Amino acid sequence: MRRKITFLILFTIILAQTTSAYIDPGTGGAIINSISPIATAIIAAIAAFFVKFFFKPIKNFFKRIWGIIFNKK
Repeated sequence: MRRKITFLILFTIILAQTTSAYIDPGTGGAIINSISPIATAIIAAIAAFFVKFFFKPIKNFFKRIWGIIFNKK
């Protein structure tokens, strides 16, 4: 069964005729508008990872230094 399906797909691809297609100018904008939210979500996830694992330890370090310097009594 798998061979028949594979043969049918290959046969269809090989015998397909070339077609002429027109892509209007608005299609590029639609593609960009559909990809940009995905890219924004990926960038936001990476930024959140870096803030969580790298910014907090640095902030705590400077808080300790600040406390040592200005809380001398």
